[in-house]
Amino acid sequence: TEELKHAFSPDTLLQVTFNQTLSDGQLVALNSIGSALQTGDTTYTIASKTAEDTLKSEVFNFAVAHKLILTEMKLIESSLEDVFKNVTK
Repeated sequence: TEELKHAFSPDTLLQVTFNQTLSDGQLVALNSIGSALQTGDTTYTIASKTAEDTLKSEVFNFAVAHKLILTEMKLIESSLEDVFKNVTK
């Protein structure tokens, strides 16, 4: 089932929280990020076609370069139902 999720899930989704709010478009400026949505005061959901490990490294390096504290970073997993919905659209 994990192989199906990865084969048909279009993006890697990552939820990140920083110690402060970012300016508009700051995360999207990273090459690997397709979109970033602010979902809380300092929390963002990032969508990317990049592999999970690469994306996590780039977000970490972004935080260091901008002198931000990264307080949370977690992968948002797609359920099999989500994958099925994407495949049958």
